[in-house]
This record gives sequence, C-alpha cells and structure tokens, in this order.
Amino acid sequence: MIKVKRLFAIALAAVLVSISAGGCFLIEKPAAPAAVSYKLVFDSKNDLGIKVAETALKSVVEIRVAFGTGESAKWSGTSSGVIIGAANGRTYIITNNRVISGETLTGTPSKIEVLHTLSGVKTDVGSGNILKLTNAPDTKNVSDLALFWIPYSDGHTPCAYSEDVSFGQPVMAAGNLLEYGMSVCDGVIGSPSAYIELKRAGAIWFKGSVILHSAAVNGGSAGGGLFDMKANLIGINTVKAETPAPNDDPEQSGSVFADSLGFALDMKHVVKFVEDYTETQKGVPDGNYFTMLKTV
Repeated sequence: MIKVKRLFAIALAAVLVSISAGGCFLIEKPAAPAAVSYKLVFDSKNDLGIKVAETALKSVVEIRVAFGTGESAKWSGTSSGVIIGAANGRTYIITNNRVISGETLTGTPSKIEVLHTLSGVKTDVGSGNILKLTNAPDTKNVSDLALFWIPYSDGHTPCAYSEDVSFGQPVMAAGNLLEYGMSVCDGVIGSPSAYIELKRAGAIWFKGSVILHSAAVNGGSAGGGLFDMKANLIGINTVKAETPAPNDDPEQSGSVFADSLGFALDMKHVVKFVEDYTETQKGVPDGNYFTMLKTV
C-alpha cells in the first residue's frame, strides 16, 4: 500500500540518485565572491529545458523558518516557495503551510528567511508578514498553503500561471534540493487529478485532488513550483509517495519501493486560496492587493 511522505530529510543515497538522473539540473554555487550570480549547470542539452529553467527559477526562492528567539531558536530545514505577485513595494510568495507553521502546523515563526537564489538577495521578515494560512485540521477545507510577503527587490519576478494540465504533459519541478541549493528536474503528468488523504495524529490535515507527476521531488522541495514547458506555474509541490518495506520488515526499514511519485496542488486550488485573501483587500486603503499573472 502506498503511503505519502512529507518532503523533508531523506537518505543521502536518494539524493545521489536524484542528482545523477538524466533529467535533473543543479545550480552551482560559486565559492567566491559571494556577490557573484549563481551559475546554471545542466546535464542535458535540451534547449527548451534550459529556457524553461532560466525563466522558472527567477520566481523560485529558498525558505528557512525560526521558532523561538536567541540561542533557544530552532531553525527548520531549507524549503521552497514561489513568487506569484508584486505590488506596492511588496513581493508575494506562496508555499506550504507546514513550511511556515512547522511540523505541528500550528507554530508561529519568529523569523522567516528568504533567499532569492538567482539574484543572491536574502531577506528576513517576521510572522507579521504572513497574510494567510490554511487551517489544519479542517475537514471542510483541508489544504497545505501559506501566503506571505517580503520587501520587493530587483530580480524578484512573479511567474505566470496556467490551469491547463493533461496526461503525459511534460513538466519541470523547481525547488531546493535538501541543503544542496536550488535545482530543477523534469518529468511528465501521470494524472491531472489524483485523490489523496493525509492524516496526522488521527486528524486529517490534507485531502483532495492533486496533480500526480514524475518530476523528482525530495527533501526541501516542499512549496516549490511545478511548471509546464512554457514556464507557467501549474502547481505547488506538496508531498511525495513511497511504499513501506514488505511486511514492515525492520531490516528493510526505510527501503523505497515507489519511485517518481510526486504530488502538487493544482492552480485552481492555489488561485482560490489567493483570491480568498485578495478579495478581502479590495477597497481597503493601501490594501495588500495584487493580481496573479494568468497566461493567455
């Protein structure tokens, strides 16, 4: 039976498989000077893939979150987010709720650290910049999304989005690869509408229809983007699937028998989440209202 595992720490062996796969491209961080732009390193000569990656990565960021202050502060691992809008000196980012709220989905971060990888600009903000979180558990409207903002900086590029997905459609996933930095991996849509239901401590924290795809997603990919071959955002990567060892054999604990099964929230889901927030801002003086860029 397949179970869904959240995108956090995984074995190093899995990392080696993912970075050596033919469809994975990594960003190489130059040793010095720190201000030098990141360099794209590809293991493929797919010109279309390069163009998609160059465009998509302008809108993808790395996220770390701290809970507590001072020496007692506990930092999360690095996850991902996508820039979906910019207005009035603000850059708006979508990610997973658990990236911002932590393992329990109820935490309040003391600091949110955002790195725009391609420009090298790092920004720190507090919990006051969080605009909307999904409620968990909430069996009537279960999701895993968070919306927050950071001060706008040159290089912050909102992506366009599309709600068009189909079986076999080529896609590219972009996000942080564990602690190794930003990466992109290609794949195809296995199903544009696969139903999953996830529970934590007996309570449902996510249920609904998601995009099933084969683009590699690993620890740190949570909150990253799934893009089509026009570099339109078509989903937010949320979970991956793996099967347990046969008969729960402790000697094979951790063995992975399901491969290339990633799940992303589709844009109908994401857009509704964002519009529920932006609608409340219309007519408010200096309100935090922005418009997502839909492809035509």
